[in-house]
Amino acid sequence: MRKLNINSEFDAKGLFPPESLTWNINKEAAVLLGGLRALLMQIAHPAVGQGVADHSNFKEEPFGRLFRTLKIVMMIAFGDRNDAQQAAKFLGRIHKHVRGAMPASTDANEYDARDPDLQFWVFATLVESSIFMYDLLIRPLSPAECEQYYKENLRVADLLGIPDEVRPTSYADFDAYMKQMMNGAAITIGDTGRELAQDILYPNIRFMIKPMFEPSRILTVGMLPVVLRRKFGFNWGNGSERLFRLLLGGIRLFIRITPVALRTLPQARASRKRWAA
Repeated sequence: MRKLNINSEFDAKGLFPPESLTWNINKEAAVLLGGLRALLMQIAHPAVGQGVADHSNFKEEPFGRLFRTLKIVMMIAFGDRNDAQQAAKFLGRIHKHVRGAMPASTDANEYDARDPDLQFWVFATLVESSIFMYDLLIRPLSPAECEQYYKENLRVADLLGIPDEVRPTSYADFDAYMKQMMNGAAITIGDTGRELAQDILYPNIRFMIKPMFEPSRILTVGMLPVVLRRKFGFNWGNGSERLFRLLLGGIRLFIRITPVALRTLPQARASRKRWAA
């Protein structure tokens, strides 16, 4: 897998060729299992959570935001240059209207989805979750590979217009940023965040009762950083940990016996054909 020159012009065929590390990590369908984890991490930031609460219809359309986010991610990761640019423009149009007042109980007065710090936090949760999921389910990544993946994904930050001054320059600095954010005062989860978390973990879907979502909840909460699990106030005892380990073992076994071709996302297969043409 070759390293990308992140300062080079985007190829018309896309941001990430099949020989790049980003393509090879993002092609794994199992990485998408971290989608709810990343979403919980995003709304853990009070400003992001308030924006989602004010401008999303989670209760009426429980998986809408997640699916839209995944579609955007797929367009950027595996689409051609036009797809990636259109996805970025779509996000810009949506975020233009996502702003409002914060509750009186918080330190901030207002939120704006175009705030570079908020944009980077959302971007960071997706990058961190992809590395985490690949490391957890496929194989451990070396420090050099983590560095390469982060540096390659700065192309996405460029595309989204996230300024250099809010972006750590190395993976080590990025890792420090994530730890500082999660352990610091920036992530303070109040009633809004906890209510959103319940809507995410127990979506209101017709003909489905709450216990049916328990395996998904255990898996998602078990993959959260411990500090966020505690800040959300999730109950997590020895029984939950044992069930989480059992579910994790089953997923790892399934991945191990499944050929790589079947684990590869269809968007990635289409991208490979386009690059080979």
